[in-house]
Amino acid sequence: MGKTYAGARLRRLREERRLSQAEMARVLAISPSYLNQMEHDSRPLTVPVLLRLTETFGVDPGFFSERDTTRLIADLREALAGELAEAGLSAADLAELAARMPAVAQVLLGLGRRNQLLAERLAQATDSRGTDPELPRSPHEEIRDFFYRRRNYLHDTDLAAEALAEDIGIGPGEVLP
Repeated sequence: MGKTYAGARLRRLREERRLSQAEMARVLAISPSYLNQMEHDSRPLTVPVLLRLTETFGVDPGFFSERDTTRLIADLREALAGELAEAGLSAADLAELAARMPAVAQVLLGLGRRNQLLAERLAQATDSRGTDPELPRSPHEEIRDFFYRRRNYLHDTDLAAEALAEDIGIGPGEVLP
């Protein structure tokens, strides 16, 4: 067996069982510092420790194996393209996330997909607003369209304004101080 670094999965197993590092180390017959090093990927998971983990906690050895993350990385790139570029994340950052914390990567993937779906729905709603009279319009749109239909001219209002200006002694083009 090659070197297997499975710190995040080992930590997740420990946390799911609600064990401290000292408690889990005692169960596995290793030192707490050695467990800490394995959880932080400073030391690889050894065969004897893997065997004790599978026997003690009843987990499949595949739980700790390296996973093929190619598809997950590609999906993350697609779903989070804008956010990744904005954050300046590299391909190596994505690969590390997918390998060390696949559950977190899956959550981010789901959030990214929901974000894309909501953006598409918003774009459709915005595009269809002008053609669907059933959709509510904003006050701004109502007023804009009101003046557009009248070519910015309101006959009665203009006549009243001209009469008022004449009554108070303002001529065309004059401005009061």
